[in-house]
Amino acid sequence: MEPSNGGKIPANCEKRQGEPYDVRRLHTARKQSAIMSMFDGLDPGQIFSVILAYKQLSGKPVLPSA
Repeated sequence: MEPSNGGKIPANCEKRQGEPYDVRRLHTARKQSAIMSMFDGLDPGQIFSVILAYKQLSGKPVLPSA
């Protein structure tokens, strides 16, 4: 696989590492601290993807359109 930034450092965002962590199952009081703790321990320049799901009034999850 070709490095994405001129051959200096291989991109680690092109392969999936780990499993998604669903904070919706947590109690409301713990959600914010759980989300913020995900950013602890990141190295400078490390990529972190966040996927958000939005709910309509009907309660059905809706992903934002691109």
